[in-house]
Amino acid sequence: MGMFDYIRYEDKTYQTKDTPHQFMGEYEIRGKELWFNNVEHAWVDHEDSLLGGYLVSKRDEWYPLKNFEGEIRFYDDDSEYLALFWEGEMIRIRCLQRP
Repeated sequence: MGMFDYIRYEDKTYQTKDTPHQFMGEYEIRGKELWFNNVEHAWVDHEDSLLGGYLVSKRDEWYPLKNFEGEIRFYDDDSEYLALFWEGEMIRIRCLQRP
């Protein structure tokens, strides 16, 4: 199975394995731009925690990925899309048929 990222498109959240982060990162297609949520975490020691502590979000900041080029395939149980990006701009998107 492996790790994946989340991508939001038209008010719906999908999974993808085609984005650079691949550790449950958050992406969003806004208009024709691809955006990434850069989250800064901090470790909190807690003796009752299974791992001796846990991560908390200290700060998050959305920014556009202006240099991203390539394709992103994203999906959920009902639908799958293929989006093509050039210099950070989505130049084409297609809904794929699910088996």
